[in-house]
Amino acid sequence: MVKVGVVGYGVIGQRLADGVARQKDMELVGVADVAPTLAIRALKEKGMPYAFYLGMAENKPQFDALAIPVA
Repeated sequence: MVKVGVVGYGVIGQRLADGVARQKDMELVGVADVAPTLAIRALKEKGMPYAFYLGMAENKPQFDALAIPVA
């Protein structure tokens, strides 16, 4: 099984993550981004189906303020 991580969760990153998650021979291990964008907040609303990683550690307080879990 191929393990995949997606860096950047914008329009393309979202589609890539969803596509990888549907593949039987791939495992989406997580997504990463630098800011709590609307897409990241929507991911939280979905129950965080993927692990989320920070692209910039200094932005963690922004994620904490929105209760977005960071792996």
